[in-house]
Amino acid sequence: AMIPFLRRLSGGSDQISLGDVLVLRSAGLDDQEILEAVHAAVLLEICNRVINALGVEPMGLVQNRRAAALLLRHGYDL
Repeated sequence: AMIPFLRRLSGGSDQISLGDVLVLRSAGLDDQEILEAVHAAVLLEICNRVINALGVEPMGLVQNRRAAALLLRHGYDL
């Protein structure tokens, strides 16, 4: 239920209604969980827009593997 909601939010937040939130609640999500998912989605959208605006190139396979290994060793507590 959350993925379709977040897609709708991304595509046209002015079309989100209480009915959409009620669907999430009926799927077992509480308001805090809904809010956390919305915050995470919004932050990712902002990051993507900034990265696109700056023309940042995606990391290659080697850099992705290094970053993944670093996160597995240390987590986000760098």
